[in-house]
Amino acid sequence: MMGSSAASAQDAADSFIGVHAGAGAGLVTHAFEIEETTNGVDRTRDLSRSGVGGEVFAGYDGKIARRLVLGVQAALDFGGRSVVERNSFYSYSIDPKIGFGVTARLGYAASSRLLLYAGAGVGGQDYDQRSTGYADVNPDLDRVRGVLIRGGVEYALSRRISARLEAQAMNSRGQVMLAVPIRF
Repeated sequence: MMGSSAASAQDAADSFIGVHAGAGAGLVTHAFEIEETTNGVDRTRDLSRSGVGGEVFAGYDGKIARRLVLGVQAALDFGGRSVVERNSFYSYSIDPKIGFGVTARLGYAASSRLLLYAGAGVGGQDYDQRSTGYADVNPDLDRVRGVLIRGGVEYALSRRISARLEAQAMNSRGQVMLAVPIRF
């Protein structure tokens, strides 16, 4: 019995190693603020919007200890909700385009089927801005780049297929995705 338990603990990370690719869907929030001046008074308004989005990803995970996994992943993200602001003086819109992330992750295999992980890397999001009237377009929003932080839980449904629930945060984008990685 003791040998079986030791072998099980030693192999806990094995369900999560190797090359993987997959896709996911979930909630994407794009965070924006707009600065306005009305009658000489400056004010900032929050124009954050959330909507449905998705991602496709590929990566590699290797076992570095009995229960530890170290990996890298590249992802393309899309979706979320556009921001449209109109009044009698102007019309302004921000449309999310493609986003990306390249991250490393460290995972702990709590069992042979359950991996808890956190990671960080670089990410970016491209936006399309349009304005008419007195609205100024902020060129800094066309291509936002920054540190991307991620964390989640992955459950091995079989030797090759897992289900993953993951949260990501970057300066202009946050998302929660339910994804299915397939290992090769």
